[in-house]
Amino acid sequence: MKNDSKGQATILKLTVLGLATISAGIALGLWFVIRDTLMTYLLYLSFDKWKIPAVDNFSFVLLGIGWLIYVFLIHYKLTKSLESRKLFSTFLIVCGYQILLLFLCNVSRLLFIGHSEWSSVFLRGGELAISLACLLIAYSWRAKKRFRDVKQSK
Repeated sequence: MKNDSKGQATILKLTVLGLATISAGIALGLWFVIRDTLMTYLLYLSFDKWKIPAVDNFSFVLLGIGWLIYVFLIHYKLTKSLESRKLFSTFLIVCGYQILLLFLCNVSRLLFIGHSEWSSVFLRGGELAISLACLLIAYSWRAKKRFRDVKQSK
């Protein structure tokens, strides 16, 4: 009996680690998209061409530090949500907001540049759909659990 609970605990910890790794991977992609978005804004706003490499390097370092902090925080948050049995809804909420941020960065660049291709429009629509689906599923799971807990307490 005790051996089985140790095995389950190990599987749950590995699940948390896997979900944190997936979320960190999405955040790593966001790191570069946010950096590209910043560079696009600076180039189209006619920022001084001699200052752009300094801003690029500084933003790279700041976003890297932010990513590292994010990795530690998401692992902590997923571990805590495992204890309250909200692991997958927390993961979906975090991923939903990450993909929404990806959508906003890409759409703002497309609108700022002024030309867009149909393939990029469909890709941005897919990002928005995935983001909203993740958020709706996660929040509906939490609402169902909350209403179920209220009914059981009565």
